[in-house]
Amino acid sequence: MIIKELVHIKKLNVLRNQYSRHSLNFDGVDERVDVPHIAAHDVGADDTFSMSMWVKIDNAGHVHGLLRKGVTSTGINFLAINTNRGIIIRLRGGAYADGQTLEVYSPNSVIPINIWTHICFTYDATRSNIPPLEAIKFFVNGVKVTTSTPTARRSLGIAYDFFNTGVLTLGQGAGGEKLEGNMDEFRFWNRELTTQEVIDDYNFGKPTLVQGAPGPILDCQLGDNAIIVGPNFTMPDVTGNTTPLTPINMEVIDIKIDSPPS
Repeated sequence: MIIKELVHIKKLNVLRNQYSRHSLNFDGVDERVDVPHIAAHDVGADDTFSMSMWVKIDNAGHVHGLLRKGVTSTGINFLAINTNRGIIIRLRGGAYADGQTLEVYSPNSVIPINIWTHICFTYDATRSNIPPLEAIKFFVNGVKVTTSTPTARRSLGIAYDFFNTGVLTLGQGAGGEKLEGNMDEFRFWNRELTTQEVIDDYNFGKPTLVQGAPGPILDCQLGDNAIIVGPNFTMPDVTGNTTPLTPINMEVIDIKIDSPPS
């Protein structure tokens, strides 16, 4: 018992010197975090934007939903890790049909098990059709990965309203996919990050303050600075742009002393 306490104290001392000290653990069943909508989150096919996060998945053979946004009338958009540990993103402006969907995949096995991994994707509207694969870029631990997309899902012929006024949800995908593992440091920019800015956000595997300007329109530390009320809690948006984030079916015990690069 004494040895375990000493190890725990040593870990706490290391974490005190880190920008991020906590993360949220999702059970893969019904836990999620809802981010209140603001006008700045309403990006469309003619906009540019970027998102990044740290994840640590618990198992393979499971589709891990990382985020979703949108309403059924105009299409739900999502980012997930598939059963082959590859990344998939689907941006929809309407029906899941040709000319209304941009769907992009990374290679398999880019996301390891039980290891903190930095994921970032960027979208540039000016490249949505020339060629479509360059519209969305995936980065894993600061390195750009190759992408592919089904032929029928390459075109976005008009300016669809990708994210609209739906709530942004972390820890779940559009088809009921749930994250089983941890998430930390979710950020959302209304511009395309440069490759160097993605590398700076990765920061050699150590979360840090936002680099570059203008900064993100949403910055969620997911665990740090939680506002605790009994067994429940909320979390602030570091930017101050939105009201507190609302965890659903989660309690304080889901805040873990576990963050990159641990």
